[in-house]
Parts: sequence; C-alpha cells; structure tokens
Amino acid sequence: MEDNSVPAYLTEGYRSPLGPYQREVEESSRGAHRIIDHIFGDKKSYLDPEYTIWDAETARRAQEVILNTSWKGTGDPFLEIPKYIVQAPVENRPLALFFGETYLLRNMQSDRLTINLTMGCIEKILMASYDPDRVAQMIRETETRWLLGLKIFKGGQQFGDYPSMHFIWMAQVCVTLSTLTEPQKVIQDPWALKSHLERASSVTQKIYQKKYEEIGEYKPHTPPQGGLDRAFRIATFPNVFEPLYLLGVRRDVTNYFQRKLNLPDTGDDDRNLLEIPK
Repeated sequence: MEDNSVPAYLTEGYRSPLGPYQREVEESSRGAHRIIDHIFGDKKSYLDPEYTIWDAETARRAQEVILNTSWKGTGDPFLEIPKYIVQAPVENRPLALFFGETYLLRNMQSDRLTINLTMGCIEKILMASYDPDRVAQMIRETETRWLLGLKIFKGGQQFGDYPSMHFIWMAQVCVTLSTLTEPQKVIQDPWALKSHLERASSVTQKIYQKKYEEIGEYKPHTPPQGGLDRAFRIATFPNVFEPLYLLGVRRDVTNYFQRKLNLPDTGDDDRNLLEIPK
C-alpha cells in the first residue's frame, strides 16, 4: 500500500523549492531517509539491522582503515577495504556495512556514476564479509538497486574521484554527533544540520591536509568543502535545500533572481534560494 503520509523531514514553515520536480525529489528523499533515520536514531544498519554501524566506535575504526590503506583521494578503496575486511570477516562486518551504506547513500541521488558501477563497489565490500547469496538477498530485500535509481542531480568531481574522503567525512559526522547532548535536534533543524555537516567537512579537510603534509606535499587538491555535505543536506531536508548540487549553479540562480526581483542577499546561498518566490 502506498504511504501517503507526510514525513517529518518535510519541514513545516518553509516553502518548498522543488517546483515541478517535487514528486521525484520527495521520493528520492524518502529512500535516503531509510538510512539517514538510522544514522540519527538507533545507529543500526539498513542492510542488516542486526548490526550497529553508525556509532562513534565503528566510525573511528572505519576512518583508521581508510587512513592506513587508501586515504589518498584518487586511490581505490574498493580494492583495499575488502582486503582488510576479509582478514576477519565477521568481526569486521560492521565496517563492511558502514562503507557499503555510506557509498549507497552518497550515490543514491546523483547520476555521476551508473547504478551498475555503484552496485559493483558495494558488492565488493559486502562480499568480503558475507557470502554471495546473503549479499544478493540483502540487496534484493532492501531494494538497493531501486534506491540507486532515484537520481535528481548531477554530482561534482568528488563523486568520481574522492570516495575515500567521503568515507572519512561520514566517520566524522558520526563521531561529532556522538559528542552532542541532544543529537536529535540536529535532524529536526535544517540549519543545525548544515552547521553540523560543515564542521565535519572542515575536520575532514584538515585530516587530508595533514596526511599530505606527512608525505611532503603541500596544499593538496581536494574538493570544495561543501561538496562533501551538499548531497546529504538535499536528501535530509528536500524542501529546504534546493536540489542543485554545484555551487556555481546555485550562485547563478540566486544572482539572477536577486537582480530581477530586487531580493535581499542573506549571505547564505540556501537561504537566498528560499527567498525566491515559488
């Protein structure tokens, strides 16, 4: 039976910026919240609810795996992560699920990578911990391929070139969330979420900078800070954050309407977009 209820994340008090794409964006967001609600809730895996994966301990372990194996942005974590996990398949199962679901959520709404390419990467990680039949069952029962078909925007370069950086970023999201006295408030307020995710992005950039400096390189080429958290914000609050991924596009849109309609500049691209009459 189709669920016609209005989910809580379609925040009251905001005018939806979705326009003619509202149905597609809301459907995509409903899919993403299958994972997001666990991150901010019970910390359980979506693919295998028997395991807790979004807790600080698992996040720190995941970050260490990346930093010790495939931290460099253009490396291939989909070779190194399975090599690590297969050494202790059951013990490392939470890590397999953390990496697999992070990559699923990362690519769910973007058409930068094909469904088959994304699925292949997820399956490589999961099969280092589960037998192939169990992986196939999880993917079928959780509608993973369908979730990856909910495309609503084009991702930037980091969607193709920086998966390891995104893994570290997700680890930081979970670690910093664990330090909050009232973490649920983050998922209830889009601007609190934006601030939280930006802090995680800032820490991730510093981690990368430090690693590059350790090998004698300076000012590494890394994606813009907003490139790490933009997709997550769109998925979490689709009627607040316009599904325009690229910063340049958002600036062009807001600049045009500010000139055309004499709208004020709030100093925040997302708030500027909300000011545009719908």
